[in-house]
Amino acid sequence: MFYMDIINEIRRRHRVQKQSISAIARDMGISRPTVHKHLKTLEEPKYRRTTSPSPKLGHFAEPLTEWLTLDGNLPRARRRTARRLFEGLQAIHLLKVSQSACRLHLMQV
Repeated sequence: MFYMDIINEIRRRHRVQKQSISAIARDMGISRPTVHKHLKTLEEPKYRRTTSPSPKLGHFAEPLTEWLTLDGNLPRARRRTARRLFEGLQAIHLLKVSQSACRLHLMQV
């Protein structure tokens, strides 16, 4: 956790060693507003995704799920692999999506 180490170092230098904000900024090579911002924060900064990306599969995920449930009733030797399902989807719908996206969807179902 490299980022939190820097914040802790800034706080230690300011509170324990009594260094000024300007001295900390100069020594660590960061701007004074950044040093001031990290001294004001109380909590550890956390990543927040604003919106989740929409999958390229979109409404093509339904046929995949349908095919998977139909193949679930077949004997193991006759079931289609993820690659075969992907190739079938591409052949029918002329879909421009990666095989890994298709596999990811199949693993989540």
